[in-house]
Amino acid sequence: MTERNECIEAGCDAACCRYGSWFRGEYKEREVIKAFPTAQRVSRERFDAAEQEGPGVYYHPVSFRVKVRIVGQCPNLNPYGECSGYENLLPDCANLGISSEQCVEFMRRAMHKARRSIPLQEIQVVTTE
Repeated sequence: MTERNECIEAGCDAACCRYGSWFRGEYKEREVIKAFPTAQRVSRERFDAAEQEGPGVYYHPVSFRVKVRIVGQCPNLNPYGECSGYENLLPDCANLGISSEQCVEFMRRAMHKARRSIPLQEIQVVTTE
């Protein structure tokens, strides 16, 4: 099942899905594997330096849960920018509200990465209601 992407409909290019993200929550390992079948279990050191590993989904254990991060584009995005893994979506994927503080930060960082010559503090995100 493909779910429409409200971020794209709101004018955002879904920076958190397209350019990678750190997940705030902690999950059961089986939840992560169900949502991202190609996810790789790595050490804390490799998790923190995942950009050096290349694009993909990475997780590492924390107590009885795991932390997750995506480097590069989410593997569940189809060519139209829609989520093709919506039925197994983790709460962090679904709960990043449009124009929330986390959303704005992802957009700022993605824009900065795309335009390295623009200092982060000069980038402003304009939203409409």
